[in-house]
Amino acid sequence: RWLTTHKAIDSEMRLQANIISGKNAGNPILHNFSDFNQTLKSFEEKKTAELGTPFKLSGEQINAAKNILMHGDAYQGIQGEAGTGKTAALAMVKDVAEQRGWQVLGIATSSSAARELENSSGIKSCTVASFFVEKENAIRLAKIEINELKSACDAIGLRHKQTTSRIETKRL
Repeated sequence: RWLTTHKAIDSEMRLQANIISGKNAGNPILHNFSDFNQTLKSFEEKKTAELGTPFKLSGEQINAAKNILMHGDAYQGIQGEAGTGKTAALAMVKDVAEQRGWQVLGIATSSSAARELENSSGIKSCTVASFFVEKENAIRLAKIEINELKSACDAIGLRHKQTTSRIETKRL
């Protein structure tokens, strides 16, 4: 038997809706296998230099990184048992994405999982619930700033007051 809260269910439902709406709505970070193979080689060379011993991602880690970096969905996830190499695959994703100007954010279902993800991978992480709170606050703030800008433009006469319809019709 499982117990949960309405708030947790709501967060999960919003996450699911976002994931579904993000299908084929994202932009892949890498667009071809040649780019991926080059970035893989560079990452492994960098890690080898950092560690002082040869470093190679496993086939599963390479596939996970490839799926995240080359997939067209807006949201990507990685799941696996403890010790299977998720952190190493995510480290490559983080390096490659940030080098190309992307922001990488980890999202977990619990605060302890978010802390572990952040501590082990270096990826800024939060819970599903806090992700939605931050997103909603950012939207609210943007709306306030837009309204303030509109008011400032109105005050100095920069905004055109629409008094007539912008739709015109012509008989052919």
